[in-house]
Formats: sequence, C-alpha cells, structure tokens
Amino acid sequence: MADLHKVILSIIVPVYNTEKFLRECLDSLLDQVVDKALYEIICVNDGSTDDSLSILCEYEANNQNISVYSTENRGVSSARNIGVKNANGKYIWFVDSDDLIKKNCLKPLISILKNNNYPFFVVDIDYYRGHIDTCEEIGFQAKNDLVVSDFVCGNIFLSEVIKSNNILFDESLKYGEDTLFNYTVWMHLSGGALLNEKLYHYRVHDNSATTQIRHSDEKWCRRIWDAIEKCCRFNEFIKTATPEKAKEIRKRRDIETECVLYLLPACSLEYAEVMHRLKSERLYPYRLQFDGIKNARKKGYSKKSAFLFLLFPIEIYYKLYYRYRKRKR
Repeated sequence: MADLHKVILSIIVPVYNTEKFLRECLDSLLDQVVDKALYEIICVNDGSTDDSLSILCEYEANNQNISVYSTENRGVSSARNIGVKNANGKYIWFVDSDDLIKKNCLKPLISILKNNNYPFFVVDIDYYRGHIDTCEEIGFQAKNDLVVSDFVCGNIFLSEVIKSNNILFDESLKYGEDTLFNYTVWMHLSGGALLNEKLYHYRVHDNSATTQIRHSDEKWCRRIWDAIEKCCRFNEFIKTATPEKAKEIRKRRDIETECVLYLLPACSLEYAEVMHRLKSERLYPYRLQFDGIKNARKKGYSKKSAFLFLLFPIEIYYKLYYRYRKRKR
C-alpha cells in the first residue's frame, strides 16, 4: 500500500475480461523510474469471467502501490466510481486496462503535478502501434480557455474538484459516459494546462470501445438513446455556464446530435420516434457547423462524407440521406 501522505497521482484502471492485454498495461504503469510511493494504481475488477482477477491479485501481491477491488459486473462507470471513492492522490488519471502509458513518463509528470495546482491537465493520446517510446521530459502550457478532452483518459483531474463536488460517472449510461463526466467536471473548473507529450497509447482491437458496438442493432439503439440523454444534460449545463463555456458545450452537444443522425439509418429505431425526441428536447435542428468538415476529416472521414454531415441540420436533406442509407442496408 502506498504512503497516503505522499501520493501525488492515483491511476484508476477498470478491468473487465482483458487478460490478453492486462499484464502489458500494468507493466507500463510500473516500468517507471520514479518513487512508487508517489503514485498508486487502483484496479477495479468489474466481474471478469477470465483470468483478469488472478492477474490483478498477482500484481497486487508483488507491488505495494497496487490496490485491487472486485465487484460483480456493473459496467465501466461503476468500476471507475469505485476507483474515485478510494483514490488518495492529489490528481486522478483514468487508464483503460487494454491501453498503455509511455515509458518513464511518470517521473516528469508527477513532478509537474506536485509543483502545480492546475485543476486539470489535458493529455495527448496516440494509437498504440506495438512500440512504446521513452519519455524524458514533459512541458506544459497553461491556458485559461482550455477545454477538456472528450476521452476520460485524456484528462488528469485534481482529485479535490471531483470529490468536493460529488462528481461520479453516470452508471445509467453505457456509451459516452466519459464525455459527460469530463464536461461535468469542467463546469467546476477555470483554466488548465496542456501537456506537450503523447503520454497515452490507445490500443484498437476487436473488443475495444471504438469497435465493439459494430454489427449489433441493440447496441446501436442504446448508443442513440444514450447520446440523446447526454445532449439533454448538456442543455442543462448551458443554462448555468459562462458564455465561453456555453459555446463549447453547444458545439459538443451538436456533435452528439450529428452522431445520432448518422447512426439512425443503421438501426431499427423509427425515424419519427427519434426525430420527435430530438425536436421536443430542442436538439434539432441545430446550427450549421462549417468547421464540422475539418473535424470530420480529422476523424478519418472522406471529404464527401464530411460534406454530407455538414448538411444534416437541413431536415429535407436529412430525410433524403436517411432514406438512401436505409435502402443501402
């Protein structure tokens, strides 16, 4: 067990059936040239049915700064919430159990966290390509207008902000719960700092969050309703946000609405039912976002697809798009 009076960083790792990648993840967290008393690794086993729990227990027995909690399967939000409640560090960083962090990055990172009190740091994320680089130095830039990363693993939050405001992940959401959590925390923050190194390696595989929802109508439908629920929460945030934050939240809300419209033709939900909900919550139509083309291109969409998304707020156009996509299924 880490010395609670010295812990600077709590790394929270939710674990569910990731035995294939878990050792590699934990090794990346431990293969760091820094005093282990300065950071703790909180692993929460979310009812895994493979050998994940036995791997966790093995690492806990051999590493004083690892703590393992185990519960029945309740979802990643529940697992992260258990981690938050048991975190002792000045800052909290969420790391998924199939991902990795850069070698030796914790020494310069913990030095920054120890000597500064910014409410959050944004971490740049890179895709894992089979090789982990070594990190010697990390710089950062303070920004009063810094916006949180959409990905929860892309933010390092001041623990006091989360705990003093009783902020937890919404366990009723299965998809996009991290984005909602990030913006809920951000509503209580003023300014932050952007780290200039890609410290987090995101692994894409068949069971990763970005790929596991493919080809399942039930999951597509759930993702749509969860996205609409998030948009409704964003509307509540806008009511009390500063003008600057309200602008960013509207932009994020409209992106979520755009995702709903993109996914709708691919599932069994009725067009009229979903559009009625969007309109009743004043989520549709939304403003045309001309920077949406650039954002879509960054996500890997073609220029043609990016232009198609841009016109979604025009309902007569979207109806034609919807019918075309339905026929193509």
